[in-house]
Amino acid sequence: MMHPGHNRLLLTCIATAMKNVEYLGFTFSKRLIDVLQTLSVDEFLGMYHPLVDDLKSLVGANVVFRPMYPASSGAQRGGCG
Repeated sequence: MMHPGHNRLLLTCIATAMKNVEYLGFTFSKRLIDVLQTLSVDEFLGMYHPLVDDLKSLVGANVVFRPMYPASSGAQRGGCG
């Protein structure tokens, strides 16, 4: 269960994460998005990376994860990832 924080995460971070998990066949609910918006980047990434690992496990180890926006590109520009 996610609990609201006291920050304001950029919607582009959430949209990027949603696009990446859509590749695995999942999406975020409105309720989850509302909570994610209150997290810091570090809190968000602490949730996001294990989530992707869990979703990859659910769909099978034979699935190659190809994020639309790789983490390295966002990190280089000071964004999420």
